[in-house]
Amino acid sequence: MKKSKIIVPALAMIGLSAVASVTGSVAWFTAQRSATVTAGNYAVVKTNAELTCVTTGGVGTSATNNVVTVDSGFKLTDASFDHTRNSEALYAPDTAGASIAKKSTLAEMATASNIVRDADNNIYSAFTFHLAFTLSFGGAGNDVALFLDNTAGNTAFSVNGGAAAKTAQGFRMAFVGTGTNVANTKNRVLADLQNKTETDDQSQQFTAIKHVDSLSSADTEQKKAINGVEYLATDLMDTTYTTALPEDNASTLAQVQDRPDYLGKFTFAANTDVVLNYTVVAWFEGTDPEIRNREAADFQTVAANLVFKAVTLKAS
Repeated sequence: MKKSKIIVPALAMIGLSAVASVTGSVAWFTAQRSATVTAGNYAVVKTNAELTCVTTGGVGTSATNNVVTVDSGFKLTDASFDHTRNSEALYAPDTAGASIAKKSTLAEMATASNIVRDADNNIYSAFTFHLAFTLSFGGAGNDVALFLDNTAGNTAFSVNGGAAAKTAQGFRMAFVGTGTNVANTKNRVLADLQNKTETDDQSQQFTAIKHVDSLSSADTEQKKAINGVEYLATDLMDTTYTTALPEDNASTLAQVQDRPDYLGKFTFAANTDVVLNYTVVAWFEGTDPEIRNREAADFQTVAANLVFKAVTLKAS
């Protein structure tokens, strides 16, 4: 993980053409109405269920009327998040970028002081917010799968202003299952401006998209881990992943659960509301080749559009 300059712009979500600013808040998560939108109350195109999503703020974010905003003046710098189940943790480098200085578990990340890097200037290793999806089942039906719809025209990251992505390529967003039904969720990562078939702007070939993984306290393990490990293919959606979603009643759970866009399963229960909860972690990945010391103008504001869809599963 290379020590980078502070990434000054806040993060803009849901296709908002926000101006990069370190003083004003930027909308992260805007309620819209559609069959497959990301927030607010909406009806899925099916006769037996209604899906709703409630958003709440976390570290560095606030939520009002289904809009999550980056808190005024808050900024990000480089870090790395290990999304893997039972190992969820945020890693911050030392000032030289040569070793891991701090590890914060997902539970510890709920306390802002555990992931702050410069409290005087509101600089953090990551921001978080929370999603609660509720599916209301009728008297009969099948299990329903929840997907992040990364097909063309739906979920996407982009650089505000339309510039070519530089530091924006290192932006990551992890969806981490929590709560009562955590066993029915999957942890996934979206890296929608990066892929390993490219070269960076120093003409270096990417070998993999990586993250720091769980590590011991041994110094040799620290030095090894600083370089990161490659994401599993089942966990990562990069810019090349645009696979079409399955149709209702066309696929079993076994056929979809290893897709990187699969987030979880609502288990059918007659006349019952079933909830899937997620903590969303947003950060700039320190193991990414684009996150390094560079000109201040290279640090970019990332805009994102997130689209979720529920699909009825075929009985296995």
